[in-house]
Amino acid sequence: MGHVDVTLSHTGSELIVAVRDDGHGLPEGFDIEKTTSLGLSIVRDLVASQLEGHISMEEVPAAEGGGTRVVISVPVRAHR
Repeated sequence: MGHVDVTLSHTGSELIVAVRDDGHGLPEGFDIEKTTSLGLSIVRDLVASQLEGHISMEEVPAAEGGGTRVVISVPVRAHR
């Protein structure tokens, strides 16, 4: 059975959510900006346009256990 690790952090200026699994990794040539997946496109656009954040996806090297790492970071804004 696979594993998923979720890490939440706050740097003072950003909120960061990192999700990592130990699955098969990303398909050859994967580019989050060119994805045709509706769900992933919605998340990417929401993070970028509504939250003014950034999302990245990368394959974890086999030497580190393999799988995929997704990191979403959004800026923290002061509420008035």
